[in-house]
Amino acid sequence: MSHFVAGNVDLGAAGWLLLGSVPGVLIGSQFTVRLPDRALRVALASVLVASGAKLLEVPAANAVVIAVLVAGAVGVLWTIRSGRRPAGDQTVRI
Repeated sequence: MSHFVAGNVDLGAAGWLLLGSVPGVLIGSQFTVRLPDRALRVALASVLVASGAKLLEVPAANAVVIAVLVAGAVGVLWTIRSGRRPAGDQTVRI
């Protein structure tokens, strides 16, 4: 709020950020309650490793980021297809 009062906030940029982040939060929150816990962990780990590779400026960082994100997506899909239930699901299968 102090940056806004001091005039250091670009309202146009803030508006564009809100335009993208509000739908992203709403869609993302719907995914998190439907995905298994392990799939969310794999997705988060993939994004963190890709971000770290980009921040450390490793050689061929763009290729590394793409490879990590593709591997993470495959890991999430494999976790979902393997039939793992969410952590709170205590139903018994016969």
